[in-house]
Amino acid sequence: MRKIYRSPLEYGISAFAGKYKTRIICSLMTHGPMRHKELRQLTDANDQALSLALKELLDYSIVNRHQYNEMPLKVVYSLTEKGKTIAPILHQVSSWTIKHHEDDVTFEHDNSRLG
Repeated sequence: MRKIYRSPLEYGISAFAGKYKTRIICSLMTHGPMRHKELRQLTDANDQALSLALKELLDYSIVNRHQYNEMPLKVVYSLTEKGKTIAPILHQVSSWTIKHHEDDVTFEHDNSRLG
């Protein structure tokens, strides 16, 4: 069944909104293709949360999943071309946050970085 959204903005934000989806996207932008374990370590997500976020990003065609036919099984995640186009949007959101909310919150990472 096709989901109905109120606007293109609502759909667009749902594609990458969420604690772990943005962390995954930023990790893949910064480090390139990664395995599940590497993403789990960088995002601080548990297996279930990471798997759910990756599934949603796969459904939106933002992330690729490549499975190699070798033992032990090797699966690597990377950004699609569509996923790479999200970088400027996330940079804008990050810049907006720093400009308008830096005094309201504490950031774990340097302000010049995403994620």
